[in-house]
Amino acid sequence: MEEFNRAISNVKMYESPNLHLEVTANCCASCVFCGYRYIKRKKGEMSRNLISKILDELAEWEKPMKEIVPAHYGEFFLRTDWFEILKEIEEKLPNTSIAIPTNGYPLEIGDAEKLAQISTLKYLSFSVYAFFDETYERLVGLPAENMKKISKLIHALSPLRYDLEIAVGTTNTPPFMTDYENRLFTERWEPLARTHVIIANKQINPELQKTFPYPISCFTIFGSMAILWDGKAVACCFDPNGELEVGDACKEKVLDIWRGERMKELQRKHMEGLRDEIELCKSCTFGGAFVGEVDGKKY
Repeated sequence: MEEFNRAISNVKMYESPNLHLEVTANCCASCVFCGYRYIKRKKGEMSRNLISKILDELAEWEKPMKEIVPAHYGEFFLRTDWFEILKEIEEKLPNTSIAIPTNGYPLEIGDAEKLAQISTLKYLSFSVYAFFDETYERLVGLPAENMKKISKLIHALSPLRYDLEIAVGTTNTPPFMTDYENRLFTERWEPLARTHVIIANKQINPELQKTFPYPISCFTIFGSMAILWDGKAVACCFDPNGELEVGDACKEKVLDIWRGERMKELQRKHMEGLRDEIELCKSCTFGGAFVGEVDGKKY
């Protein structure tokens, strides 16, 4: 363990992780592939006091984090104070990019002007996952009319912020999307279309969880962490129920949690090909991997 601790201290990527901040654990959609459907923990909203505490800490970091995501397993724009939260992030973390995944349902066309005002908002991804109305309502659980609103919102926002990367997400993972519908989707949303595989573990989608040994490390555990609405810190953004708890942001500093023994132990298991000793990681289909050399030892 001493050798590992010394090695960790020499790796720059460990200095400042990207952060998922769960400002709300509530969502208006019911996506069939999302871990939100399997959340057993209590849901709520992060207090503004806790948000401010965390942001104040992040502002003191010697090396600013590259990206902050004010969402985890909830719809960010369900917060009635979402604009104020974004303004606070922008003010306190001027060198950190904001990335937001959203289903777009709580937004109105007029919100494009508010979004455009947040200069550090650099990535906005709309979860659509369908071309046909029937597919959208089956997969996402929202009225198909929402797809038209998303299109109008994008057309209103794009001219205001040419530097903002906007994406419209879908998947080609069976059985959610056929190749035919995926092609139609891409043609409709081109060049904004982003296709990705569905990440699964026993909590997110039990039917797709991994059931075979997978020793390759996962890079997410080396570069990011999530803070749940109640302050609990978890090591992975694919952990809807907070199984991999590594600390409490209400009582500890975020950077101390990141550098803590629990986080290091999880990273060590991944680096040494022992991820299957971690129950959540054992059933997860996401790999990566972390590749590098630490103190002369290659991983």
